Amino acid sequence: MITLNPPITITIPSTNEDGTKGSFDVIFNSLDYKIVYDNTAKTCRAIIKNLNVGVMLWKGADYVSAGTWTDADTDARLTAVLGADPQAFLQGLIPKQA
Repeated sequence: MITLNPPITITIPSTNEDGTKGSFDVIFNSLDYKIVYDNTAKTCRAIIKNLNVGVMLWKGADYVSAGTWTDADTDARLTAVLGADPQAFLQGLIPKQA
């Protein structure tokens, strides 16, 4: 889990019962995630809980170079991948309304 300071807000599109489009905001003070990796495909992703989106942490040669990682390693890598604007990065992973 990584702590976000300041917290971020992600806007989630929704469809109301009457078919009208809307959205709601979710505020995150931290990001809890699970790791999904595939040794054959040489990929490691962080699946962000409560958003159900995946963020690639390592793939290919980077996956091999990472070797055996710890929780601290995955926290650091996820923080690096999210970059200076984690809100914009994660918002970009949310599907847009049709």
